[in-house]
Amino acid sequence: MIRLLSSMVVSALLLWGGFSLYALTGDRYQQVIPGIELEPDILDWQVLIGDGGLDAAGYWLVSGEERTRLLRLGIRLPQPLVAESVERVNLQFGPGAQHRRMDLGWSRDGTFTTTRQASIEMVDGVNGTVRTDWYPRWEDEIRYLSVELVGGTREPLVLRRVELVPARPDILAFQRRLFGEWFSFPPWTQRSAHFTMVAAHEEVLSPSLAVAAWLGLSLLLLAAWSRLRGNRMHWQWPVLLVPLAVGWLVLDLRWQANMVVRAVDAFDSFGGLSWQEKGSDHFDGELFDFMRELEKSLGQESPRVFALGFGEFWRLRARYHGLPLSIRTTDRPLEKAWVSHLAGGDLLLVLDAPHVRDEQLPGSDSPEGDAGPGDIALKRAAGKDARVELVDGRAVLSLPDGTGELLRTRFPLSGRPAAYRVRLELATAGQPADLSVAVRRRYADGPWMTTSERQLRVEAYGGVRDLVFAAEQGALYELTVNGVQGEGLQVRSAAVDLVEEPGLVYLQSSGQDGPLLVVRPIKRGAIGTAYEIL
Repeated sequence: MIRLLSSMVVSALLLWGGFSLYALTGDRYQQVIPGIELEPDILDWQVLIGDGGLDAAGYWLVSGEERTRLLRLGIRLPQPLVAESVERVNLQFGPGAQHRRMDLGWSRDGTFTTTRQASIEMVDGVNGTVRTDWYPRWEDEIRYLSVELVGGTREPLVLRRVELVPARPDILAFQRRLFGEWFSFPPWTQRSAHFTMVAAHEEVLSPSLAVAAWLGLSLLLLAAWSRLRGNRMHWQWPVLLVPLAVGWLVLDLRWQANMVVRAVDAFDSFGGLSWQEKGSDHFDGELFDFMRELEKSLGQESPRVFALGFGEFWRLRARYHGLPLSIRTTDRPLEKAWVSHLAGGDLLLVLDAPHVRDEQLPGSDSPEGDAGPGDIALKRAAGKDARVELVDGRAVLSLPDGTGELLRTRFPLSGRPAAYRVRLELATAGQPADLSVAVRRRYADGPWMTTSERQLRVEAYGGVRDLVFAAEQGALYELTVNGVQGEGLQVRSAAVDLVEEPGLVYLQSSGQDGPLLVVRPIKRGAIGTAYEIL
C-alpha cells in the first residue's frame, strides 16, 4: 500500500511539473492558454457616438449627418476580464484604416463608459495592436472595450475582429490559472443538474484526462518499482482498486462543488420572487406552454428569435424552453444599434419588459388613412452622391463605388397613425452590396427623429427589399438610402404605400425617441407576447 501511495504522489508531481514546464517553454503558453476572439455582434457591440451597423464585412462606423469629429464603438466582453491576464489587444480592420488616428478604451464599470485609453498602433493596412502591459491603468477587471476614431469619417471604418492575447504567466500564476479553471464553474443555465455541455469552453487541461493520466502513470511506476527491487508484483485487486477510488473521489468532489455553486445560483435567482410566485402552480408552466404553442405555430420554419426582458431568470428560461430554437436574449431597450439589424421574418419575444410600449396601428381599416406618396420619381429623389442613369427608358439611381447617399426624398403624411411600407427594387454590379435604409420624421420646425432604420444586404442578383415604418399624424417624413459597401449599387424603383393589414402594432421603449418597430403579433399570453418583424 505504501508503494502504491508513493507511486501516486510521484506520478502527480511528475505530470504536474512536466506539463507546467512544457506549457511555459517558448510561446507554447499561447497554445495552452488560448486568447479570446470577439466577433461583431448586434447585441454586444454598440455605436456610442456616430452612426454604424453590422454587415457581412464587419461592424462599420461613419460620422453620419451630424458630421461628428469623434466616433466610438462599445464592445461588451462575454465576462469580466482580469487585466493582468492579457498583454496585447489585436484589432483587424477593413481597408483604409492605416492612416487614421484610433484609440482603444476600456472600462471597469458596468456600462460602456470609457475611463482609460491607449493609442492603436497599425502594423499594416488592416491590422492594429495595443500593448496593454505598457499601460499601468490597464488593471483590475475590464468589462467593456471601445474603439474610438478621432476626426470622424464619411468613408466607413470597418472593424472585423478583436483578439485578446494572453500574457505569459509565471509559474505561480499558471498554477492559479489551472486550479481556478478546475474549480470555477459556468453560471446556472436552469438545466438539469446532470446536463453536461461537451466542449462548452476552452480548458487548459481537462480534469478527466489529467486524472486518467495520473492513475495510468501511477500503476506504471508501481510496476517499475517492483521490477527494479527484484520482486514479482502480485496483483492484489483490492489494492489496485485504490487508485480508481481516489480518482473517482477527486472528480466527484469537483462535481459536488459544481452542485453547490448551482444551488447558490438557484437560491439567488429565486430569492427575489414573492411567495405567491414561488407557490404558483403555473410559475414555470405558463412559459413552457407558451413556447410549445409558439413552436407549433411556426411549423417547419426556423426563424431567428430574440427575447427581450428585464429579468435574467425569464431570459434564461426562454432559452431553455425554446430549444431547439436558437434564442438570443437581451435586456437592452429598443434602440437603433441592434433593432436596425432585425430582418423581416425574425421573431421578437417580449417577456417581462414593462418599458416596451405596444400601440395599435389603425392601418387600412381607418377611413382617414393616407395612401402615401406611392411611386417615387427617382430623378427628383437622387442623393448627393448618386448618378441618374437611363436603363430601359427609365431613370435609375446608381453609386459606382457603392458608398454614399443614393436616395433622399421627403413627403408629408396627414392621415391617422398607420403603417407604411418602403419597397425598393435594387441591383448590383455582380457582387453583394450593403446599404442602410432610414425613415425620419419631424413636426413643424422641430428636430428630425429616426422612425425606423434597417441594414440590408443585396446579393449579386439584386432583388426587392422592404422596410415597414409607423407614421404619426401631421408629420413630415424623410426617406434616405445610403450605400455602405459594394460596387455598382442601383435603385431601380422606390415606392411608399399604406400597409393594408389590420391588427399591426408598433413597439417603442417608453420615454425614448428611438425607432418605432412595426410588428405583427402572432402569439399573446400571460407570460409575454411574440411578434413577427415586418
